[in-house]
Order: sequence, then C-alpha cells, then structure tokens
Amino acid sequence: MQVPDNSTHWTPERITSSAMFGISVLLGIPGNLAVVVIIITRVKKKSYTLQLILNLAVSDIICLLTLPLWINNHLNGWNLGKFACRLFVIVLYVSVVSNLLTVTLMSVQRYLHVVYPHIWAKLGRRGERALLISLWTLSLVFSGPYIVMYKAGENECALIKASGVGRLLFLCSETIVCFIVPFLIMLIFYIRLYKKVNQNSLFRHKRMTKMVIWILVIFFVMWCPYHVFNLVEIAAIILKSTYQQTSINVLDFVYHHRQNVEGFAAFNTCVNPFLYAFSFKNLRRKAIQTEKENNVTKGSNEI
Repeated sequence: MQVPDNSTHWTPERITSSAMFGISVLLGIPGNLAVVVIIITRVKKKSYTLQLILNLAVSDIICLLTLPLWINNHLNGWNLGKFACRLFVIVLYVSVVSNLLTVTLMSVQRYLHVVYPHIWAKLGRRGERALLISLWTLSLVFSGPYIVMYKAGENECALIKASGVGRLLFLCSETIVCFIVPFLIMLIFYIRLYKKVNQNSLFRHKRMTKMVIWILVIFFVMWCPYHVFNLVEIAAIILKSTYQQTSINVLDFVYHHRQNVEGFAAFNTCVNPFLYAFSFKNLRRKAIQTEKENNVTKGSNEI
C-alpha cells in the first residue's frame, strides 16, 4: 500500500479510503466471526472446502483487525515506532497473501474434489493439514518484500522511497506473484468447474461449486483495480526516459488515487460472509425440500 513521501494528511483520497476501510471493519469483523463460530460449533462434518472457508474467514479477520491502525496511519500519521511499523506490515500482508493463496487453493481443490475425487482422496487428512500449514508458510515468505520495503518515517509507516529500478522490480514481482499467476490458475479451474456444473444437471456438488466460483469472481473484481494501477505504474516507469512529463503526470495520478483502489480491495474481506449466508440458506432450503419430497414419496408407497 503505497503512500507518497510528499503527501499531506486528511486529503480527499485519504478520507475516502479511510471511510472504505472503516465500513469494511464494521461489516467484515462481525460477519467473519459469525462464519467462524457457525462452522466450528454447528457443522459436525467439515469438508475441506469448509476448512478453506474457515481459513479465509480467519485471514479476513486478521486483516480487518489491522485496518484501524492503517486508518490512523492515513489520517494522523504513525507514532508507534519502527518495530510496531514492521510488525504491523507483517501481520497485514501475511493475512492478505494468505487470503490470496486460500482462494487460489480453493479453485484447485474444488475442481479435483468433484472431478477427480480419487486423486484428492490420496492426500488424506495429513496431506490436507500440510497444505494449510504450507499456505501460511508461503504467505510469510511472499510477504518478505513488503517487510523490507516498509519503514517508519518521520510521521508515517510507509514504503521506502526506492529508485526507479527498485520500485519497478517490486511492482513486477507483486503483479506476477499476487495477480498474474493466481489469476491464471483460478481462470483455468474456474472454466473447468463451470463446464462441469453446466454439463450435468444432476451434479450433486453444484450449489457448493457455484459458491466457490462466486468467491473467485468477487475476489478478482475487488483486486483487479489495484493491479491495474500496478500495471499503469510499471508502464509509466518504463517510459519515463522517453516521455518524461507524461510519465510524471501518470505517476502523480497513481500516487494520489491508489489509496482508493486499496479501500475498494478491502471490501473483499466483508463480502464473503454475506455470500456464505446466502449460499448456506439455499443449501439448507434445498435439503429441507428434498426431505419433504422423500417423506411424501415414502407415504405414497405405504398407501
């Protein structure tokens, strides 16, 4: 999350993004806590899809808990010291990357589970737990560049002012690792899942699979503007030597409006619980309807 060195507090962009963060916190923390409580206390047999949803809710909660500090950093500056700045960045980006990896794994797992269940079954419970541990480990590893790039400055916890090449490498790595590769993986398995759902009208995993597909689509929509800004900034840095004034104007626009796309991306943490609630409500309604139909059929047979 970039903050330009010459920015001032309480700008329209910062106020807008802070309001978005605030709404995400107010809606997201209660919603995700409800998801965690319901899955832990009310679901007896937890499928791996539900475990991933639980992991997603936990990573969302961790991310949301850091946002009040980010709002204060946006509007009032950072006064908690260098160590707290680094710790804050670690917690924030580990949760963000964990969210990304969970959604990516969800697309792969759902496809294998419904199309090639024998392959997924070979993992067993130990293999499934190992995947979750590896997911959080990779989240810490992939968060390394953010930890290095951030520091507590004069009055703000912000990105270190890097050279053009350093900033370019950082943006390219973030775009490839956090957008292009996950998006291609999601897209491939999204298309395969969608075809499978449409080809078989009696497909018993249809509703759960559609929910997973919606999670992927919403994740992409919420994060797409952020990475589009990355691509625009990469192009502006590359073209700086040839079109200097245009590059400066584009970079200035990106710096001043990036906070708004960050705020929009934060909404992803509070949308999922509403999607779960709607989907589980439909699943429960379908189960009740099926049970009633079975009882009617059973009664007719007895007559």
